[in-house]
Amino acid sequence: MTPIQKIVRAAIAACEPPTAYQLAKRMGVSNPTVSDWVHGRTNPTAEHLLKLMEIAATARQHTPAQLQQASAAQVTVYYVK
Repeated sequence: MTPIQKIVRAAIAACEPPTAYQLAKRMGVSNPTVSDWVHGRTNPTAEHLLKLMEIAATARQHTPAQLQQASAAQVTVYYVK
């Protein structure tokens, strides 16, 4: 599982109820888009990634520092190249 997939799953867990549909609704994207992110078929844009991290940070099991650490190693690779 990539760091981006972990962030997406953490963002889903932060939703009430914790479903991909609820995250899609909150993000303003389609449910299939979230599914693609979860399964690693596509990556969110930088703007969506920031929003995902903000949402995921609200989940009890993740702190912003943990998400930042997880994303710093790999997420930069996806968007800097």
